[in-house]
Amino acid sequence: MNAATKAVDLAPDLVEARTSLAHVLLHTGDLTGAEREFKRAQKINRNYALAYHWYGEYLRLAKRSDEALVALRWAKQLDPLDLAINAELGFLFITTGQYEVALNQYLDTLKINPNYFLAHLGLGNVYLKMAKYPDAISEFKKVEELTKGNRGLERLGYAYALSGQRENALAVLTELQARVAKQRPVEPLGSAAIYVALGDKDRAFAQIEKALKQSPTELVGLGSNSDFDSLRSDTRYIELVKHVGGDR
Repeated sequence: MNAATKAVDLAPDLVEARTSLAHVLLHTGDLTGAEREFKRAQKINRNYALAYHWYGEYLRLAKRSDEALVALRWAKQLDPLDLAINAELGFLFITTGQYEVALNQYLDTLKINPNYFLAHLGLGNVYLKMAKYPDAISEFKKVEELTKGNRGLERLGYAYALSGQRENALAVLTELQARVAKQRPVEPLGSAAIYVALGDKDRAFAQIEKALKQSPTELVGLGSNSDFDSLRSDTRYIELVKHVGGDR
């Protein structure tokens, strides 16, 4: 935060600095400040794709899907081959329930780069929504392969749990715990989602609380995360969402 703020102080009309500050504010939970800085960045330079890409992410988290689509389509028009912009579009289509559209978006992204792991990750998530579990499992294994075991395992465990492969899901949880012990990268909410799919709400909440202590910014947008839909009526979840500002 300090570095981004200092950059803006030194160069208030530099679009890159404004956009970076907005992104930092977004992921520290200051959604109001993030929108303010995104708009300032766009006023400086309407043709800076990243300002619209990250603004689209903000709008998605704020559940302003129509506006997010406008921002992301403009970002893509500015930089049509940008992999991250294309992947974010796919994510937006998932969150709005447009699974076939999301599927085609990710397939198109893979035409740009067949080894882009975020596209495979997104494709796996689409397959989960479509209950195509073997396809989802295949994609998450591909992500693990492409990232050399640093991404995808949490989603693989989630897919196993949703598809009724309890033992495989538990084996993934054991591996995730081993990775934590070895200080290897593990997504804070990954284990929580697996426990939710296994029907173990208490352990899921324990993992969410752990994630909150380790990296509070990772919980921004918690309220819009469909992995936790079955927890929405639980008072513990309601309080957590209020705490992290994830349901605006």
